[in-house]
Amino acid sequence: MFHEFGHATQCMLTKVGEEGAAGLSLVEWDAVEVASQFNENWCLDDRTGIVVPADLKKKVLAAKNFRAATVCRAQLALAKIDMLLHIGENGGKKPREIKEEIFRHFDMPMVKEDLFLCAFSHIFAGGYSAGYYGYKWAEVMSADCYGAFEEAGLSDDAAVKRVGKAYRDTVLALGGSESAYDVFLRFRGRAPTIDALLRQQGLKK
Repeated sequence: MFHEFGHATQCMLTKVGEEGAAGLSLVEWDAVEVASQFNENWCLDDRTGIVVPADLKKKVLAAKNFRAATVCRAQLALAKIDMLLHIGENGGKKPREIKEEIFRHFDMPMVKEDLFLCAFSHIFAGGYSAGYYGYKWAEVMSADCYGAFEEAGLSDDAAVKRVGKAYRDTVLALGGSESAYDVFLRFRGRAPTIDALLRQQGLKK
């Protein structure tokens, strides 16, 4: 639900008058998930009108971050494999050899007989050819966007509204009229960093 709502808010709140650049149109593929992933941060916020007990929130967060480092390693490994397969300059290595080399690099478990690459449909039929890294990049940017609210103070309604307006006027409003990176710079005033994502996933204090 929050995934689709993220896309919908970009379409509803766009301020771009040209259809071809409004909403998600022309937004780079590695940034189309930023708004949807960002909205997931508010699932347990009391502002939704659904009050969730504190102990349940704690359990949900613990479940969400369970083995976060392993999940991150897996995503990075898949992104690297995808990119190498599409670059095509691998010294004559076969796809399976590339996969095994990258899995070893990221210390990912392997089953000798697996046919993983045959099922990696995202990069062959799912529109993410040489773009699987976009999942992690969008995660970095969306976490950093939410980090602006954390820094302002999530319990401060006035601060949340102020930052929310800035978020609405940039990330949600500008669509593909500017590069996603420049839109992020407008909102945050700096380049994206991984700090917020690591903190939110319990990998950094």
